[in-house]
Amino acid sequence: MLFEMTEKNYIARTQLFFLNPHLNFKVVMMPFQEFSLSYYCSINICHPNLQSNIKIPALRSYNPTGMLEYVSHSQFVFLLKITSAAVKAAISGAGEAELGYLKNCIAALPSYGMNNLMVDYMFIQVKTACFRKIIPPTFPEYIFAQIMKCSYMPREDAKEYLEIYLMFIKGEATETKLPIEYYSSILKTDKRISWDMKVKFTEMESKGNKSGRLLKFIPLLLEDLDYSEVGIRYQELHEEINKLGMEFEESVEKFNECILM
Repeated sequence: MLFEMTEKNYIARTQLFFLNPHLNFKVVMMPFQEFSLSYYCSINICHPNLQSNIKIPALRSYNPTGMLEYVSHSQFVFLLKITSAAVKAAISGAGEAELGYLKNCIAALPSYGMNNLMVDYMFIQVKTACFRKIIPPTFPEYIFAQIMKCSYMPREDAKEYLEIYLMFIKGEATETKLPIEYYSSILKTDKRISWDMKVKFTEMESKGNKSGRLLKFIPLLLEDLDYSEVGIRYQELHEEINKLGMEFEESVEKFNECILM
């Protein structure tokens, strides 16, 4: 199969070969949320002893890693195209190497550069679900893996979101929530939102508070957690976070007011 995609003055092209058995799959067209992130749909990949799913971010979902604080219309369309091509290749019998060729060929496209971490996450989901036969990581888990590899430095709003996420999975927060910058960014830059959504987001923005962003758990993870992004069971990350959280509390004087810069 020949993959070809053009964007402005750029062209991405690669040849994919289908040598492996085909995979069974099912597309579930039902929007949902996970850790306050919105998803457009999921693709269930069926193996004999495992079913895993690939989650596609929704339009205007919070984006902790992009140039914008949310998934714009152009980014959403780009994610759909690339993910569709990657999933189509994987379920049709392409190998893991071919998936790498597909990822490499789009690296020069502007849309990839503006949202590369989320696009990379889509490839990681396809790789783990289709080839490694393990449950893909959540997007926050994948972000932490990149932070700890020193390949990504989060924005201030992303630090707040990730810190609350860690508090939530440790049981110190009742829910995850989105930072005020998310609502502000959509109100300022998205001209397509409905009046009802504009009223809702204006209300959420007015209730937000930027002060008091004291990071308790993220600095500890950066110092002590040895984590690989592919090839292990991602649920082990939660156990590591809880373990390190307890160790942190026992030495709170040493790490008091430790802020990730």
